[in-house]
Amino acid sequence: MMKKMYLLLMAIAILFSTNINANTNGSIELISFEVSQNSRAVEIFFVTANEANCESFIIQKATENGQWRMIASFDSEGTDQFGTSYQFFDLDINRGWANYRVVQLDNVGIERPIATKSIEILLRTEFTNEQNRSLEPVCNVKFFEALKKGENVRLEWATGSESNCKYFVLEKENSQGEWQEVETILSTGNPNKGDVYVYMHENASNESELVYRLSVQGYNQQVVELGTAEIGNIGTRPDDAVNSSRNFEPFYAEALNFDVDQTNGVIHFSFSVQLENNCNYFLIEKTTDRTTWEHSSKVNAIGGISLTDYTTMDRSGANEDTYFKLYAVDYNENRKELAAATLDVASVEDIETYPNPTDGMLFIQSGTDLGNISFKIMDLEGNVLIQKENNFSKSLTFDLSELEKGFYILNISDGKETRIEKILVDR
Repeated sequence: MMKKMYLLLMAIAILFSTNINANTNGSIELISFEVSQNSRAVEIFFVTANEANCESFIIQKATENGQWRMIASFDSEGTDQFGTSYQFFDLDINRGWANYRVVQLDNVGIERPIATKSIEILLRTEFTNEQNRSLEPVCNVKFFEALKKGENVRLEWATGSESNCKYFVLEKENSQGEWQEVETILSTGNPNKGDVYVYMHENASNESELVYRLSVQGYNQQVVELGTAEIGNIGTRPDDAVNSSRNFEPFYAEALNFDVDQTNGVIHFSFSVQLENNCNYFLIEKTTDRTTWEHSSKVNAIGGISLTDYTTMDRSGANEDTYFKLYAVDYNENRKELAAATLDVASVEDIETYPNPTDGMLFIQSGTDLGNISFKIMDLEGNVLIQKENNFSKSLTFDLSELEKGFYILNISDGKETRIEKILVDR
């Protein structure tokens, strides 16, 4: 008798334990998981479709000995029906291969890896001392500018390419015509893509004229002069800036594509640019009436003549057809329009419903995000039986298997237009 009672209690305990695990098991569906290098950082971006039993997400990175360590965490912002997007930039990167993964932390503290990706990180090539002796620094400078800010001077320059460059050297000419070193700045560019540098020379001088010189030092200690920048008539024009005497390249960029898509209420942009000259950043503006334009997104230019792929996003989303323009912007805030694109947002007339009649399942399908469109299943007297809304996906499913046979009303509305469709449940 005691043995039977013991076995019964053990069975109940096992069943109880199994039910707890089943109820607390996280159910995460990823729409996408992207790991890409963006200049001197690695961007980790992922989108969830739903986040059932999810407390938070952890971004982990594998160390050299293969151990995973946490580099970021996010509180779960989705629900068991809707997901969202997450983004993180890893600035602590080194040249070579790196592994990243997303880990879900469920409501009872259990960690579950849900996606892993590897990426090869490309940074400035390091050379041995023996190799460095024969390497001459070569740097293509787009501009070198000095701007007076009160008692300080803001020095800024941009490069199109940097080969064998270790440091930039900033110098100021004194009253005797001699050059005095102001600062050395570490080179961060590479042979194909340059970078933008800014240095603030504090308490520079009260002199009426200032002259700065920019040089580059190679790994072999060789120093090459790149150009000079002057500031004149400071007293009459406190924010005056004069470019150096170099013949800098003209402002130019050429876009090969500009793609816009919306997923889970987030607008994603991707575009490719080549022949970038004197570009500071890329700007995206949007409008719904083709008249009033507003800011949508911005991404810094990488530079270089080779093809460069860019991605960015607008988390505000779009609830109606929206038009976008892509601009390149130079260091003087001059614009050049590169491309235009249209994001089509589903309207009530664009939505497909099937099958009708149905034996239980009713499917809603659209070519774009359903956005803020609401769906109601009602009886013939107008009573709402099932309702779904704010569904940022391209499809939706209604389970009508619990309804009695007969006709029902499907109400589809975006707040401006309403579509009524009669649905027959027939089993």
